[in-house]
Amino acid sequence: MPNPTHFTPAAALIATLGVAAHAATSEDPAPGDGVTAMCALRDDPEVCTCATEALQDEVTEEDFAAYDRIGADFTARREAGEPLEAAWDAALAPVADDMGLRPNKLQAQMNPVGRAHRTAIRGCKS
Repeated sequence: MPNPTHFTPAAALIATLGVAAHAATSEDPAPGDGVTAMCALRDDPEVCTCATEALQDEVTEEDFAAYDRIGADFTARREAGEPLEAAWDAALAPVADDMGLRPNKLQAQMNPVGRAHRTAIRGCKS
């Protein structure tokens, strides 16, 4: 009788690939997921998906990527109960550091992106 705890090499490979595939999808969010998640803290997911797509067409790729990273971290922090301003500042700081900017400089760069995002959200609600 086969040992149920013994994996054949093929079964072990399949199990390993399955874990690797899951890790890749959970570690690598799609572009815009952070923007959509940030919006979904207050608005309908369909509106947020629409607004994310609209925002992507309105801002530079670099600004969108930075806003997206900030949004993902900000959302996680807010969902964990961190106050709004503290969550934003904490999410902004590592992105600014990675970009070689001071946080206040990146904040100034993100202000028009945030305004464009709010405009897109309003447009998608109409």
